[in-house]
Amino acid sequence: MERTARTFLLTPLCLAAVRAQAPAELAVREVVPVRAGAPARLCPGDNALRVTLAWSGAAPPPRAAIATLRLALVLPGGPPAGTLIAEGSAPMPATGATTTFTFLHVEVAERLRGRGAQLVVRVTNGVGGVERERGVSVDAVADWGCRRD
Repeated sequence: MERTARTFLLTPLCLAAVRAQAPAELAVREVVPVRAGAPARLCPGDNALRVTLAWSGAAPPPRAAIATLRLALVLPGGPPAGTLIAEGSAPMPATGATTTFTFLHVEVAERLRGRGAQLVVRVTNGVGGVERERGVSVDAVADWGCRRD
């Protein structure tokens, strides 16, 4: 009977240790063009892109309170990293929660039409974590005939 009691006491400790080792990651959930705070199509000229970040797994370490975001324009046949357009930072979301960051003044030139260009957001958590990325095709989210009001 005494041996059984010790086994039951150790089981919760083992489960807690396994749960603590669960992979934790910062993810880019979505990249959405916005205008006046609402989702919209990209227009030639000045635009904004809203990025939604989420953290899953164990709580982020205290040193990783800030996520670093980089927005790049990637063209087929060009450098894989693309051309850096903008940088920013956002507070790390709590486990299971999301946070957003908006890149303002993202210029989309008419000459990008039909070239397979992508706007790619790359995110790191500041403590040497894996860089995550998500791209959006310029042609797929652009309305080349739209007018600015």
